[in-house]
Amino acid sequence: REILYGIKAMRRSFSVSLDRVRSWRASRSLASPDCIPAVASEYLVKIMNANVYSVAHETPLNYAPTLSASTGNKVHLKREDTQPCFSFKIRGAYNRINNLSPEQRERGVVTCSAGNHAQGVAMSANALGINATIVMPLATPQIKVDSVRRLGGERVEVVLHGENFDAASAEANRRVEKNNQTLIHPFNDPDVIAGQVSSSSKLPYCMKINVYVTLRCFLFLLYFTFYTGYNWS
Repeated sequence: REILYGIKAMRRSFSVSLDRVRSWRASRSLASPDCIPAVASEYLVKIMNANVYSVAHETPLNYAPTLSASTGNKVHLKREDTQPCFSFKIRGAYNRINNLSPEQRERGVVTCSAGNHAQGVAMSANALGINATIVMPLATPQIKVDSVRRLGGERVEVVLHGENFDAASAEANRRVEKNNQTLIHPFNDPDVIAGQVSSSSKLPYCMKINVYVTLRCFLFLLYFTFYTGYNWS
């Protein structure tokens, strides 16, 4: 279930990044396809330069014999469940917070999450010495709340608010506006996206795949999706 959730989250992040690319193109009235490799290259630079390993681990790539046998392929699993907060979400949270300006760090950050992103923000804020407010819905399991408080220590304030995620998210945005703080979005942010994708940036080395070919494939997928409007979700 955790693996499927991760795949869906990565697809959602990729979809949001494409929306940002489309908006970027429309705002500049760029008709030439040459703009797409440039935008994709910006994301690739962010991904390759994502500084996450001060808190995240280089997770192993394990061969999955049962899945391999059932699919007739060689299936490997990237074990992001072995991260300190048991998810790849620590990558995006840390990369975003680590890229804040000194002024933004001083004011602190806010996020809304009921799970792994909340833990990633808590751990990252604690490691970087930044105050963080984490808004969680009232129905959040106590084990998640306790984990966020444990990982964040004195740097993190947990606020339980709202009957659902939308209500909690509205409260987080209200606090951002009121206190002029920075929202650490769980996926709709270039630095968060780059941090999350860093989980796969070393796959070519693990699998002994040509790095150039891998990056070209990524560029092709972004280019294809932009011009065909294909919905990966």
